Amino acid sequence: MTNFERCGVGARRATVTVALGRCEPAAAPRAAPRRPEIVETALLLGRIARAEGAAGLYAGLGPTLAMAVPNTVLYFTAYDELRRALGDFAAAPAVAGAAARCLATAAVAPFELARTQLQALPPEGRGAYGAALRRTVAARGAASLWRGLGSTLWRDVPFSACYWLAYERLRGNARRNDGAAAAGAAGVAAGALAALATTPFDVAKTRAMVDAHLDRGGDPSTWENMRTIARAEGPRALLAGAAPRLLKVAPACGIMIGSYEYAKAAFAGA
Repeated sequence: MTNFERCGVGARRATVTVALGRCEPAAAPRAAPRRPEIVETALLLGRIARAEGAAGLYAGLGPTLAMAVPNTVLYFTAYDELRRALGDFAAAPAVAGAAARCLATAAVAPFELARTQLQALPPEGRGAYGAALRRTVAARGAASLWRGLGSTLWRDVPFSACYWLAYERLRGNARRNDGAAAAGAAGVAAGALAALATTPFDVAKTRAMVDAHLDRGGDPSTWENMRTIARAEGPRALLAGAAPRLLKVAPACGIMIGSYEYAKAAFAGA
């Protein structure tokens, strides 16, 4: 067999160089450079706005507002009371934050389910969502409104523990009144750290709630969900959406804790 014939055997995987009488592997095609996630987020927002209008960017806002006020009131009240009761041992902020979040998350879980499922629906399907939700409750019982609660707790409880521990360490002394601006800055930093650490749990929670709406069957645990995602899509898939999550969570944490500390100081001086 000549060199040319040998090359022909592997013609699908090699480039034939006749002049040199040998086969040379074809250069692998270059993959398109991956855009930073923050750029992808901006492009996605633009596509949603073009396809659905500005209103599409606020899908699920109603359930979010219905959830946010009672959730925040319950959460901060429970944290302050638990923090006062636990005293000043090192892990007190983490314990109080985790316990307060368990209570608040369980109370508003149905609104969180509705918000996540609404955001996953196309615009034409959102109007009939209420009827679909009522049918689901009629078929599966009221407990179906808490589907995905386990995944939500796996995301929110570690987040709260990390957040309050970091926040109080950053401020040096949680009881010192050093102003709303300082509290807000500490809240941004602590929120960013906690959000990044708990992004895999957020991915698992979102998948569980979307699967519930699409009626894909089964109710895998959070860890099973995370293992499935990692096997099917690679470990990086567990950090999907980390950039937009940081952009949302970190400023929200700063604004929330800054406003809370300002309001506490204002009412205390009234």
